Amino acid sequence: MRGALVAALVVLTCAPAHAQWQAATGPLGGRIYAVAIDPLDADSVYAGGCLLWHSSDGGATWARVENVPLMPGERIVSIAISRDEDGPILVYASQLLVSLDRGDTWAVSEASLGAVGRSGIQFGPAGSGVVYCGGCFEIRRSNDNGKTWAVLGAVPEDVRTIENFVADRFDADTISFMDRRESEKALLMLSRDGGKSFANVPFPEGENFAASVSTDPDDKTIVYLCTQNNGWGRGHERRYFYSYDDGASWELLWDPTTEEEADPATRRKLRRVFPDVIPTPVPVRGGTALRRRELAWSEDKPGRVVGEYLGQVLRSDDFGTNWEFAMEGLVSTSIRRIAFDPQDPKAAYCAGQKHLWRTPDHGETWVTMRLDRGDVITAVTFSADGKSVLVLAADGIWRASSEGQDWSKVWESDHREKRPFVLSSYRAKGETGAARHVCVAVGNGFRLESTDGGATWRDAGETNFKQQVYGHVAWPYAQRVVEDAESWFVHDQKSRILSSLDQGRTWELHAPTKHLRLNDWAFAADGTLWTVRNLDAYNRPGGERELAAFSGKGDPTKTFRLPKGLSRMAVACGPEDDQTVYVALTDGRMLRTTDAGRTFALLDGGPRGVGSLCLAVSPHDGALWVGTDGNGVWILDNPKRAEACPVEREH
Repeated sequence: MRGALVAALVVLTCAPAHAQWQAATGPLGGRIYAVAIDPLDADSVYAGGCLLWHSSDGGATWARVENVPLMPGERIVSIAISRDEDGPILVYASQLLVSLDRGDTWAVSEASLGAVGRSGIQFGPAGSGVVYCGGCFEIRRSNDNGKTWAVLGAVPEDVRTIENFVADRFDADTISFMDRRESEKALLMLSRDGGKSFANVPFPEGENFAASVSTDPDDKTIVYLCTQNNGWGRGHERRYFYSYDDGASWELLWDPTTEEEADPATRRKLRRVFPDVIPTPVPVRGGTALRRRELAWSEDKPGRVVGEYLGQVLRSDDFGTNWEFAMEGLVSTSIRRIAFDPQDPKAAYCAGQKHLWRTPDHGETWVTMRLDRGDVITAVTFSADGKSVLVLAADGIWRASSEGQDWSKVWESDHREKRPFVLSSYRAKGETGAARHVCVAVGNGFRLESTDGGATWRDAGETNFKQQVYGHVAWPYAQRVVEDAESWFVHDQKSRILSSLDQGRTWELHAPTKHLRLNDWAFAADGTLWTVRNLDAYNRPGGERELAAFSGKGDPTKTFRLPKGLSRMAVACGPEDDQTVYVALTDGRMLRTTDAGRTFALLDGGPRGVGSLCLAVSPHDGALWVGTDGNGVWILDNPKRAEACPVEREH
């Protein structure tokens, strides 16, 4: 890049320094990553994120489990409950946690477990003491309820990845998983000897995805296979097969997508073998976007299902045909957006995909705002006069007073193509010279406007944006207001940058920049646009990235290489300081420059170990607010003065 200063950053060792970080006391539950129903008691359900939660009424209400020895920043990725009354409960975060008294007390296990994949920890049959752990490239087995583990050496070395690992709950030695070594073609790997050997068994004709594999509880020589027509997709049309020759050949047992009903004996058998068998050919997701591995099925009470979707917990008692939200007492969210109240220096809103919170006192306390739980929140902003707060959700625009009272939906559309992606407000001078408060919402090809604080909206004409992005959905990355004028920058799915200087009426096309995400861009007070760019064309987690400053339409005027192997998560600038920029790294650390990129420092403390999804600097007191992916909101007062480790720059 001509004229650009390129630098690599190397973190220097320094003594720990105390920075004034405040971990907010509100949304600290984190996303829910694992759900497990006690196989002996359908009313006992566990859910885990950055905290562990328990329900004693089938998931209707929840209470935090206080005595779990989780370290700050840890995220629970797997929960497994023994099928024995005196068996353990195993919880995996970055270490293995064990309860030997059904959840009353917990301890850290001395066993080394290694990496845990999506399939997590799974117990074998009652009385066996067998536990399996499915990783990305290996499978571990324990014969003593998780006290010691051994890696199964029979897993083929050329396995690309272990998908959908299943440990049979009737036979301790029957396990299976899928692999995709041959292009995108799935291979079904089956072991009948506890992982001493694996056979690549064929799928039934026309099938290519194994949702589950199980033996017959009355005859272990019979193997059952539940297939799914579209793999990890969101639909769940399933068929059921059986085999007498360890999967060498399959016979159709029941196809629920047809109009033929299974006879009572077949239905009873399948209900026992696969607790998720549904009596009709309706999708198991029941209208929600749930994958199989986001669900926990009860073995004690047929039909009960508890699942996680976008940080929310849902439950069903009829095999997933009908769902209800089960969130009472449960705090679960990842913070993606932060909006400061322009009239109250201590008040702010923080939003996840499905939750909205308000703090009136700088993060000391939080209040949950009640929107329709089906909405996915994409933007939060205040009206220009500060009297109202506006929320852009998947189904429309919501409005309330700045204190979060009297929520109402003020605009909605049933058409997927007519959904705004930009929501903002600004002050303008009216014909008489008086201040005029305007709210704007822009989508693909259309523009909405409100002049009464967002209470009512009118069609403000078409835009040329839809033609420029060819129908792709774009998201705002940066907004800047100078003298009642706004600059908007967005990034479409064709890797192109577009800007608008007239609230979305017209758009200008700039050079492409690949792999940008929400919160990757931020304006400094002088109009410099700071962003983190991927230098790796494939956007791999360990790829190199650089912090870049744009003062015009061309190439960046300055670039600085970020520490190798750490992905960026968000960028923020001081509202009245064109020299200060903050960058959040994947592991939760914060990088700071106070001289427009000439030198950098690594802030001490903060939400280590958990990625930060958004950064925001308060226009009132300059405090740095950090919204994390599962560890709530962190606030750093006086971030420019906070002590930090220097970062050495190598040219």
